[in-house]
Amino acid sequence: MGLTTGLLVFVTGCALVTLATASSSPDTMEVQYFNVSVYNLPNRDTMPGDLSDPYVIIRNGAGVRVYESGYYENRVNATFYGVNFNVVPNERYEIDFRDHDDISGDEACGSVYVQGDNLVGDIHRLSNPTGGLVVFRWRSVTDPPTTTTEMTTTTTPTTTTPTTTTPTTTTTSCPCCTREYIMSQCASF
Repeated sequence: MGLTTGLLVFVTGCALVTLATASSSPDTMEVQYFNVSVYNLPNRDTMPGDLSDPYVIIRNGAGVRVYESGYYENRVNATFYGVNFNVVPNERYEIDFRDHDDISGDEACGSVYVQGDNLVGDIHRLSNPTGGLVVFRWRSVTDPPTTTTEMTTTTTPTTTTPTTTTPTTTTTSCPCCTREYIMSQCASF
């Protein structure tokens, strides 16, 4: 059993995800816990002085929603703490950022497709629409709590499958996982 660390980025907004898990087999499904930070999402709100109200939806290869966060009001940069779902390493996941809008309906802020075993490790661009980056990092035991007063929460039930591994947490000193590095990558797109 070992821990893996890395970085993943998507175009149309920058997002940073922190993940903690123990891995034993490439075909083992495990509940993964991570944080998703999104940077430079396109502003989809049209009112002067108003910004997007982002949230994230994660769908598995069959298109089934496995996670949906609450939304943050008036932000183009946000961190979603405590994101968790069953990850199958060989399955392709859609990471979709949306702008919550009660009046005109929710709008796309960008999405990307990622294999389960590549959630942590690379930088990817968001598309549809384009504009920024998404990064996945290991979750740290020092990360803030999973609830905040700024976020409107929505609960999506998930099912878990028992495995022989135990989820763990770790911190990373990876230089490419710092906010400064991620923001410098956003500027280069």
